[in-house]
Amino acid sequence: VLQKAVLRAFIIIVDSLPQFLGPHLESMLSPVALLSCSLRVRSMSSLSQRFDKIISRNVPGRLLLPTAGRITKKCLESGSDLCGEARVSLQIMAECIANASS
Repeated sequence: VLQKAVLRAFIIIVDSLPQFLGPHLESMLSPVALLSCSLRVRSMSSLSQRFDKIISRNVPGRLLLPTAGRITKKCLESGSDLCGEARVSLQIMAECIANASS
């Protein structure tokens, strides 16, 4: 219940104030935070997918892409334990690029 509430709060913050998230993106999207595979279980998959779409749509690509790239690199360098988180980060990057080109 607490994880759902936190995720909903982040969705509202990203939807309302995306221009102020730049300094906080790295900590928000860290593998142990919102990219964590433990948050992407069946009961929370719709919320986490909604978060991914909102962050890739609302946060400017000039802020999101470099941060997501650094996070992906960290995930891949740390070993196979974080491959799922790297995949999520890459999906967010792909959605951000698709939104920018449309």
